[in-house]
Amino acid sequence: MSKAGKRVKSGTGSGGAKWEQALLSAQFEEDKWKANISFVVGKHPEDYTWIDILGATVASGPRKLFSVISKQQLEDEVKELGNPKGKKPKDVPQHYEVCEPCKIHLDQGTEIPLALLSRLIKYKLLAIKDKDIKRREQEKKDLLIKEELYYSLDDIEEENEGSYDKGVKEQVDQAQGFVKVA
Repeated sequence: MSKAGKRVKSGTGSGGAKWEQALLSAQFEEDKWKANISFVVGKHPEDYTWIDILGATVASGPRKLFSVISKQQLEDEVKELGNPKGKKPKDVPQHYEVCEPCKIHLDQGTEIPLALLSRLIKYKLLAIKDKDIKRREQEKKDLLIKEELYYSLDDIEEENEGSYDKGVKEQVDQAQGFVKVA
């Protein structure tokens, strides 16, 4: 076995690799973040046409609260992040090290063992969770900015009490319509 294979070997003893211990101890569900995981599996070959359409709809973006994990997607991610000497993307997800031992199996043309596959799936679920938490934080920041803008425009309108020209009034009304918080 190569040095890389030995370096990232999945822990079979009591200790295990550092990444493996961190991944196994990582919390998936929290009080502030709950997941609903569903498996969509077809019984008939034509079912997979509908499953592909569902996956494409989720991937296109309008369903930001939905995510899809497929075998092909996992394999692509393993190929991208699994090379320890390869160049990594700018923002690698936490626990990406699980991709390294998975890549060894893919390169050899063997199936990823179930224990390792379960860790790979947990890694992907944690990456989805982190992405969603960041999205929610950004939405909160955007909402705060919109509220500040709304109240600032309100203050300007009160200070001027209609003494500014019609063009400015239209711009303020338009901005308030854009940022109004329900």
